[in-house]
Amino acid sequence: RLISALGEGWVSADVYVEDGDIIFVAVRACMDEGDSADDEVEDADTGDGYLTMSGNALTLYYRSGAYGTSDPDEEEAIALVRALLDEAGYDVGTATEGSDNAWTIPATRNNAERNFEIDLDEDVQAAYAGTLNGEAVWVPTNSANLQSLVNATIEGDYVYLNSTTGVNESSRGYYEAADITITGNGFNITDGFVQISVDETVSLDSSFSTAGYSIEDVNVEPIYVEVGDTWEIEVEISVTNSNGSATLRTSRSIVSDDCTVSGGTGVIEADTEYGEEPVTYTVTLSGTADEDSLAITLETESYSES
Repeated sequence: RLISALGEGWVSADVYVEDGDIIFVAVRACMDEGDSADDEVEDADTGDGYLTMSGNALTLYYRSGAYGTSDPDEEEAIALVRALLDEAGYDVGTATEGSDNAWTIPATRNNAERNFEIDLDEDVQAAYAGTLNGEAVWVPTNSANLQSLVNATIEGDYVYLNSTTGVNESSRGYYEAADITITGNGFNITDGFVQISVDETVSLDSSFSTAGYSIEDVNVEPIYVEVGDTWEIEVEISVTNSNGSATLRTSRSIVSDDCTVSGGTGVIEADTEYGEEPVTYTVTLSGTADEDSLAITLETESYSES
């Protein structure tokens, strides 16, 4: 292993030299390439707190309410840090206090010793604990929105609230992620959704609208789709004529630049009589969900079979 470490890792050793010759080498510690790969600094998580590591600098997030209405005192904070480091696989030494409540905590893993540092006045924060997609997540209480999660990033514009615990909404369902505020522990959220909606106003070609024809209603509810999934919506379109009974001379198609429209070619039929009572047609919209929500606009255009 020493030979491997000399070639691929590092060795800490005491070397005894006499008359320019190495008499013996006392190896104190060594790390080969395999050990080094296992010693990447990683955040640590327990049910009581979460520890972020940036190099040797630590930030401790403790579960809101775990210490009553107060922050943890020095002994409690250091005990939680030690527990979190232990959870991350470190053999933790004795913490020592420096100036201005800054502490050094030695810890060893895979023969690599680190001197972690934490300022108990600046680097200890209350946080709400919950789950995102079944995994534990933490959000500081002083910036408790989904964009402030400590250990995760929200995907998609919309999330699904699996419960109303610890959030600002009173019912389960789909909500825009930016509108969700975390109010307590125990929130349970699934992310990765976008909204597909259809604008109720259809852009009419000039000859269609000039002749008094109008689309009175676009009957469709928004849907919520996971990013990357295919989707399909049926849309009911109601056509009337404000001039009383009138016959449409040229068919109209329903088109969109935002998605695929099936059944839209010549859907508003020529030689159909229209009045104030609507004639209803159905088209199907489909596509694949992008990373952003989609608001679809529909248009009419003239259609001729010839």
